[in-house]
Amino acid sequence: MTHGDGPLPASASFKMGAGRPMEHTSLAYALDPDAPSDDLTPPAHAPVTTIRRESPTSSFAAAAQGLLRTISTGWPAPRERRSPVDPRGVALTLVVLALLLAGASQASAQELRFAGAAVHLDDTNAQTDAELDLLRAAGANAVRVDANWGQIERLGDDLYNPAQIGTGSLDCDAAPAALDHAVCSAAARGIEPLLVLYWTPTWARSPLCRHHSCAPAEAREYGEVAAHLAERYSGRLAGIEIWNEPNSTTFMQNGELSSDPATVRARNLARLTRAAWKAVHALPEREMRTRIVSGGLATASDVSFLRKLYRVRPTIRGHYDAISIHPYSGRFSPYDLRKDGSGRVDGPSKEGSAGRRHPYPSQKSKPGGSFVGTVRAIHGVMRSEDDRDRELWLTEFGWGTCTGAPDAAAAPSSVRPQVRDRRVGSKCLSQDPQLSAAAAVAEAERAQARYTRQAFTLLRRRLPYVDAAFVYELRNSNTPSPAQERDGNCWLCRLGLVTGDFRAKPGFRAFSRALEATLER
Repeated sequence: MTHGDGPLPASASFKMGAGRPMEHTSLAYALDPDAPSDDLTPPAHAPVTTIRRESPTSSFAAAAQGLLRTISTGWPAPRERRSPVDPRGVALTLVVLALLLAGASQASAQELRFAGAAVHLDDTNAQTDAELDLLRAAGANAVRVDANWGQIERLGDDLYNPAQIGTGSLDCDAAPAALDHAVCSAAARGIEPLLVLYWTPTWARSPLCRHHSCAPAEAREYGEVAAHLAERYSGRLAGIEIWNEPNSTTFMQNGELSSDPATVRARNLARLTRAAWKAVHALPEREMRTRIVSGGLATASDVSFLRKLYRVRPTIRGHYDAISIHPYSGRFSPYDLRKDGSGRVDGPSKEGSAGRRHPYPSQKSKPGGSFVGTVRAIHGVMRSEDDRDRELWLTEFGWGTCTGAPDAAAAPSSVRPQVRDRRVGSKCLSQDPQLSAAAAVAEAERAQARYTRQAFTLLRRRLPYVDAAFVYELRNSNTPSPAQERDGNCWLCRLGLVTGDFRAKPGFRAFSRALEATLER
């Protein structure tokens, strides 16, 4: 089945046959992340379990293979004079090229373990299935799913909510509970879920902190539910992510007064990570010991917070498999390095090329961070802490297709400056105040597609130490307020690669192409 820009029904299904040849598109995107393609049909892939990342030698290997094909058919002769091809020279060249290709193949054997997008369990099981069908059609092998502890054990310790988790052992043939169904449905499509375990149920909170974002009073309780999920979904999970953006007060509150609340949050995350690691690794069967992914760090203070995680007591060191981060870059290209305030761009982007100034260099505090700068900085901290044997996962990144005001050009002259400033100062991808509403949406959606493609190109070419990447999110999931809907400026409402009614944005096709370029056949 092919995808156009028209609506995709929630019941959409896709043929899961073998994928079609990919040589022309793979090479195009390997050499030029912005290369146009006249084929916008996302391929239907066969089940995959691993993803490869192309090193710089991969393009050499492709070029060498082309050279090899040329030699096998004979070199074109000069016009003035024809010279016979020396068979011994051809044979020697073939041997040398074979050796070079073997070396290039070994050099490009680095693997991206997981790639996919985030989905939520706020809708029906049928809608979850439709979202997983989309991920499968795009070629993803993983999905990031919310596991709301506050709902899973809402009724009390070891009292599991039947709306989330069924009673007894897991039965995928009859799994109406939302989380059970999501895990089973993903497994049936060759997709492994990463469960994000966060929000504290009322009974597990400290008496001094009554919000669901409070860290639990006893980390042991958190570890027990993590172990229960690992055991119940044994062999089906990509991993369990410990909390979400704990360096943000939106997602983690301390429940205590402190002159250094960031350190308290780091200590809380370290306690939860250690508890989950110990409980999961105490399970009797090795296949139950799923990966523990700690962090999910928000971009604003991720580097300093990670340093705290290594220094607090108890430390996370030795009690996790991967660090996860959310390297959002606002409305800017993933190549952009403007976090240092220079406005410099590190690679191809719509805003400029390497060495040129960014069009908004005077904005010292621009929305968002730097995708490539954040990833490199986090990896640098891990190396400085001699923690290179642990993995680095990107569990959220993406670009919202919001547009600011619907039509700044048509706004009254008295308010036009405010409309323009709101649009330029936001995370919305459309920044031209003269565009109509339809043109602004089209511009924003094209930018999302371009940046998504560039992000995966960066992972293949320049960030070989990243092991997993999840776009946030597959489908628009946040309902905008009437004012936000009218202005089109709800960034969180428009991060999806498809709309809420399953219309594929250009970003979905770019996502599919990016995975096609990195999937190992």
